[in-house]
Amino acid sequence: MENALYIEINVVCASILLFLIYVNWRGVVREMEQIVFTNISIHSLLLFLLDVLWRVCNGRSFIGAHVLIELVSAAYFIQAAMLGYSWLRYFFFIDPNHSMGRSLKRHAYAAPVYALALLNVFSIWTGWIFSVDANNVYHRGPLIWFQHLIGSTYLILPAVITWMHFRSSHNYPNRKRLLLVSSMGLLAFVASVAQLLLPGLSVFCVGVTFGLLIIFMEDQHQRVSIDPLTRLNNRTQLRLFLDTKVAASSPGKHLVMFIMDLDFFKQINDKYGHMEGDKALITLSNVLKRILGPRGFYIARIGGDEFVTVAELRNFADSDKVIALLKNALAGESEKLPYDISLSVGFSEYCHGNDTIHEWFERADCELYKVKSQRHSTR
Repeated sequence: MENALYIEINVVCASILLFLIYVNWRGVVREMEQIVFTNISIHSLLLFLLDVLWRVCNGRSFIGAHVLIELVSAAYFIQAAMLGYSWLRYFFFIDPNHSMGRSLKRHAYAAPVYALALLNVFSIWTGWIFSVDANNVYHRGPLIWFQHLIGSTYLILPAVITWMHFRSSHNYPNRKRLLLVSSMGLLAFVASVAQLLLPGLSVFCVGVTFGLLIIFMEDQHQRVSIDPLTRLNNRTQLRLFLDTKVAASSPGKHLVMFIMDLDFFKQINDKYGHMEGDKALITLSNVLKRILGPRGFYIARIGGDEFVTVAELRNFADSDKVIALLKNALAGESEKLPYDISLSVGFSEYCHGNDTIHEWFERADCELYKVKSQRHSTR
């Protein structure tokens, strides 16, 4: 009965991973991040299948059973190390401040996996990591702790890196995603410890599958709600936010919408190229996050070089102070670039009881048009 439950849990987890792999690969366009995530899923799937095969064969007597159990045990432990390495590689891929770099650096990170592969292969004769007795029953070897230490290090390292750098930087890109991936790595680590202490329970596969499923769901959410270039909210999320905010607002609150875009953005693209244009948009988005994010502004990119922020201000006159803060911050950023980044902003206050969201947006957009017209006429 225990054997059947163990196998059933692994099969269910493997089926979930097959679904994740299928969804990631059914599209025509496959981003590199999807490929790296799929690699983790494939390594996890192979690990679960090896675990099932080991459970079915362990202690059984049939022709070739002894050799099969030894090979499956070695392959299982090697695959477990590969899974940890793949998890670390995925974390480095989404962390803009770290990477595995070129081939030599990647091989250095993978060196513990190579060492474990050799130890597991030699364990067939030496029993260092595992052994199989005359009754075809698997036993742990004296160096099993080393196997788990290496795998655990790969899972814990993302959390350590995240914690260290979040302490030293409050403006850390991809903060939410890095926290999620590192947290799910810790979850997998806890599950691996539980599996080590309670070998009769299939805990590790549940922890890994749950972690990958959470990351996958968050990724799908971001694809439909987050602008891929700037990592800001997109037009769809802005509309949902405005519907909710307007419904919950009340007279006496100064609900202000700012619509803004970069001045002469087309000239930046034409003269310096679209990659530099993207850099200008990212620079603006980072300034918006740094200046307005801590003040509780809702920030979105609605297309091209157009951005929208919405906030409740103490009084409408504070709108000019907000714009001045943004322009000063952008002036500082322009010193690092071969061109100037300046901003045109139109803003409007929501009129309670007399406004629709469309009318409110149109007023702010008209103000933006006036500002841009004046700026172009004086250039």
